[in-house]
Amino acid sequence: METFTNIKDWLRKKIASIPPRDATMDHMSVDELNVLGVNLLDQGKFSEAGRILPRALEKARQEGNTNGQAGAMYLLGRLRQQLGDFPEARELLQQTLMLAEGIGSRQLQGLIYNQIGLTYQGQEQYSQAIFHYRKMLEILEPLGDKPNMAAAYGNLGICHESQDGLDEAIKMQEKALTLDSEVGHEQGMANHYNNLGNIYRKQSRLDQSEEMYRNSLEIKERLGLKAEAANSYGNLGNIYLEQDALDQATRMHEKAMEIDEQIGNTPGVAQDYGNLANCYRKKGDAERALEFYRKSLAILEQLGDRHSAAIFYLNLGGLYMEDIGDEGEARANLEKARELFEKVGDIPNAQKASQALESLQRVESTVLEHFVNNPLPDETAMNRMSAAELNLLGSLMLQQGKWPEAESVLLRALDKAERGNDAHVKTQAMFHLGQLCLYLGNFSESHLLYQQALDMVEHGQDRDEKMRSAIYNGIGETYRMQGEYHKAIAHYKKALEIVESLDDQENLIGIHGNLGTAYRRQGNLDDALKIQEKALALALKLDNERILANQYGSLGLIYQEQEGGLDRAMEMHGKCLEIEERLGLLAGAAGTYNNLGNIYVQQNILDQAIQMFEKALEIDKPIGNDSGLTRDYGNLANVYRQKGDGTRALKCYQSALKISQRLGDRHASAIQYFSLGMLYLEEYMGENVDEACDHLQTALALYEQVGDTPNARNTARALRIIDEHRSRRNP
Repeated sequence: METFTNIKDWLRKKIASIPPRDATMDHMSVDELNVLGVNLLDQGKFSEAGRILPRALEKARQEGNTNGQAGAMYLLGRLRQQLGDFPEARELLQQTLMLAEGIGSRQLQGLIYNQIGLTYQGQEQYSQAIFHYRKMLEILEPLGDKPNMAAAYGNLGICHESQDGLDEAIKMQEKALTLDSEVGHEQGMANHYNNLGNIYRKQSRLDQSEEMYRNSLEIKERLGLKAEAANSYGNLGNIYLEQDALDQATRMHEKAMEIDEQIGNTPGVAQDYGNLANCYRKKGDAERALEFYRKSLAILEQLGDRHSAAIFYLNLGGLYMEDIGDEGEARANLEKARELFEKVGDIPNAQKASQALESLQRVESTVLEHFVNNPLPDETAMNRMSAAELNLLGSLMLQQGKWPEAESVLLRALDKAERGNDAHVKTQAMFHLGQLCLYLGNFSESHLLYQQALDMVEHGQDRDEKMRSAIYNGIGETYRMQGEYHKAIAHYKKALEIVESLDDQENLIGIHGNLGTAYRRQGNLDDALKIQEKALALALKLDNERILANQYGSLGLIYQEQEGGLDRAMEMHGKCLEIEERLGLLAGAAGTYNNLGNIYVQQNILDQAIQMFEKALEIDKPIGNDSGLTRDYGNLANVYRQKGDGTRALKCYQSALKISQRLGDRHASAIQYFSLGMLYLEEYMGENVDEACDHLQTALALYEQVGDTPNARNTARALRIIDEHRSRRNP
């Protein structure tokens, strides 16, 4: 009985006489195209196979060649399975099964059941996988097809192993080994030795595991099966890794890499980089581990192998969480892993990613709670902290609005990262310091820090595209805050270009939102609305309520500025607030109460506006959100000023100024000095003009220091009006 392997061999012989340069695809037969597709699949050249096999299928349909159609469809199913697109693979294979039943090819039916089993196995649906492998055996046993029967028993063994039925798994692999031995099918024997090695490794019988791997390797090297030999070297490396023989493990994986690169086995190279990353991680070299995980991911994403990419995103999340201490990056990678696992239908691994995210959330909550309720660690404790830990602590302080503390901690992180030559943490610390300066209204300093971080990313010291996009976004923010909207938009678009290439949906939404804000501040409400609606559509697809709330809030701000848009603005802010309160996003909810208050101000419903601003104060005070308190007091002061209650307005402006000065927020202080100056003019004209001028001149100096040119011009104009008024009164 002829096996599938022999069919491939026969077809290869059939086209062997055709010189490759003459065998253009337009002149190749369906069988020849299918064989070319098989060869490309075997070499891991998935994108090329993805171009060839649809051509074979189309040609077979045009010719009415059912056998060729079944072969092409089967191979397309195998391609989708190898890329981790399990549901799509299964759909193709089910269609192929109907064709195989129509042409009466029992052997092909058996092979299809095997491939369907592999799709279920990839999703960890082992009972379904076992059912299909047994269907394969039921078909192949009467045909006496021992090599493919052996493959089915081998796959059954893998399923039992994955469910920790290790004794049953060994029985299946030994049965498979016996069948292949009877017909001298050495390649199959090598596979079963390898599978037995995996089981013994799981049982911690490492000596027996190594023996099986070496039996497998001996056959593969003798048969010239280079890609398979590389896989065996990788397995030996994993044995040594478990034994903490890290240098020996590294040598095995480097040997595997050498072979895979030589033969152009791209998926193998991706796996080798991942294995080397595991070695360096265990050695405590997080920087090298990060480098190799990223190299592996770059290859897998180029191949379109979403399932394997998800596994490495999961590993990266663990590296950032446990070794580097970067909770932000850990979360981003774990969320990406979960998203990909869900897309390919691997629910168990998606749940693992979710559990890791929940664990991360618990850690962050614990750390935040500790540092909200306790002072900073003492000098001795901070000296013991790593650069990564200091950077994390500083970023948490930023989130809490504890800016003086954040500055101290982040400068320590930067110093420690520079002394330890840790380019990644150095870039992150610079970025966070840039954010701090932005929040404090020190726009020129913020721009300088962002630019230094960008130089590190773009000149190879820390090649992190995600960070690069974040820096461009940050630079855009500095320009937006200074009223230079054209420059802000240009930088947001650069950031957008990068995140689109990374398929980073969360940051894609955030940058769209910032771009919309820049258009809104520019007065271009049509473009702002268009961009913000796009961000909202992306957020709805992402199914992340925190991000969704932000987009509703941003849309509300645009509608607030549109003629007749206040009802829609109220609706958007209401949706935003419902999510924030349900999720416990307190600082966000306080911001939304302020937005609702401003709508009531626009409608001249001032008592209702005061209720909204006071509600925001009630939230911001207990959580220590000082930057929010500055905003709340400032908005309350504006309403009291509009109501003609100068005493209360003065008290609120002074409260806002006191907090912004304590924070070192020069931009917010400038706003309060300007407001106080205007209040003195309105309430006490003729009595306190000098005091009004003093406040306005202080505001002007601060606006000029932070680079807020539009507000500096407005303040200078107010001072000129006062001078003109004085001149008229005292000619």
